[in-house]
Amino acid sequence: MEHYDIFISYKRKSLPTANNLYYRLTTRGYSTFFDLEEMGRDNFNVQLLNYIENAKDVFVILEEGSLDGCKQENWEEKDWFCHEITFALEKKKNIIPILLNGYQMPSQDFFPDRLKELSLKNAPEFNFSFFEAYLDKLIEKDYLLSKPNLLEKATSVFKFYSNENCQVFKEGKLVCSLEGMSDEPYYLPVPRKGDYRFKTVNLMTDDKQILKEHIDADEEKDIEIEWGQYESCKFDKGDSDPLYDIQSPIVNKINILGVEIRMVKIIKGSFYMGTVVPKSDSTQIITTDITNSHTVVISHDYYLCETVVTQELWYAVMHQNPSRFIDDSTPVDSVSWNDCQIFISRLKQLTGMEFRLPTEAEWEFAARGGNLSQNYLYSGSNYLENVGWYLDNSYNQTHQVKQKKPNELGLYDMSGNVWEWCQDFYDEYENGVQRDPTGPLQGSYHVYRGGCWCEVEDCRVTARRAGEPDFASYGGLGLRLALTI
Repeated sequence: MEHYDIFISYKRKSLPTANNLYYRLTTRGYSTFFDLEEMGRDNFNVQLLNYIENAKDVFVILEEGSLDGCKQENWEEKDWFCHEITFALEKKKNIIPILLNGYQMPSQDFFPDRLKELSLKNAPEFNFSFFEAYLDKLIEKDYLLSKPNLLEKATSVFKFYSNENCQVFKEGKLVCSLEGMSDEPYYLPVPRKGDYRFKTVNLMTDDKQILKEHIDADEEKDIEIEWGQYESCKFDKGDSDPLYDIQSPIVNKINILGVEIRMVKIIKGSFYMGTVVPKSDSTQIITTDITNSHTVVISHDYYLCETVVTQELWYAVMHQNPSRFIDDSTPVDSVSWNDCQIFISRLKQLTGMEFRLPTEAEWEFAARGGNLSQNYLYSGSNYLENVGWYLDNSYNQTHQVKQKKPNELGLYDMSGNVWEWCQDFYDEYENGVQRDPTGPLQGSYHVYRGGCWCEVEDCRVTARRAGEPDFASYGGLGLRLALTI
């Protein structure tokens, strides 16, 4: 059986990082084992443990949630990530944790007895964006026991990209599963120059392509896998909706992969952002935790989806569902700002339309009812029970969209159900009149608005929060699509 000096252990969600690490190590001449199937096939179990036993170094890739399955003493042996780590500790292997997305090693109390040693390992103090610099530091500080064999280094590499989710096969074996329109390629080092043949399968349509590629020595070759546009993406412009009265903006329908969404045209206008004067008590100004409330002018019309993105639409576009509460007609939840950008990028590719997240100002203007606003505390009412799913009526979960009353513009669930990401970076508002504000030019956090099923006060139209771009909450964060006219 072949021996490897380095073993890479990872959870499925960390696959891009594991692949990137494998590429960087292999092209430097390190003998590295990386299993595409995440150590899950029964006939490989003994073989995998032999690879770890013979390895000098074991890289363990960790991010939020990676170790959750290892918390209890009685985790099942089929949890191969925990099993690999435990076996590596028992064999006294040199374990090198790689911490992703700001993840910190948990305290010793987190671990059962057989994993406590892992918490004592020192992860590198540095966390570089580029693996070349990262590996240079590992080598410089003698974290790696393995030595490269420059005679066996891979001299060529294919870099796979795809505009849709697909799988790539070589000689009947799975090479990789590609996330459509990801900026990060899948790296496939090959030991020699020559001709290669790959089969690709579209995970959305089951269409197939055969790719014949030639690569030279010391070449990095990009392979762009292109799939055709979907004819089912159709935008019916200008259809008025009889459900709304004559004052309501036009509602347009878009069909995306068989899922119909309805976009409400928001007519330009102005409002006082950050405060509400309820009609029921015009002498009282209700101010949320907002500083520098100010006048905002929205100088352009735009579209906003009448509901948050549902799990049905998210799955149709992304071919996976990250939600905590599973139901096609409920909002997609547990998505980060970065996740939303990937989703929107694919949606634009599929439809050719300029979808985006709304700006914070666009979101609040629409939540208040735009030019038809009745100046309610919540989106469509002074009584949250009428328009939103929140702490007192949600039973601690999300609910299907369009079950509560819409606001003045026919927009549903803008108070409660799930928080909704906005495009802007977070900061305090600037003083004075603002025209089409888009937030600060840079920052560490992005705004999300509207409250969720586990909130009360933060369901007001003026309430705002912020999170890091990788923050996905747990069942509480979703998105609503905007469309540039």
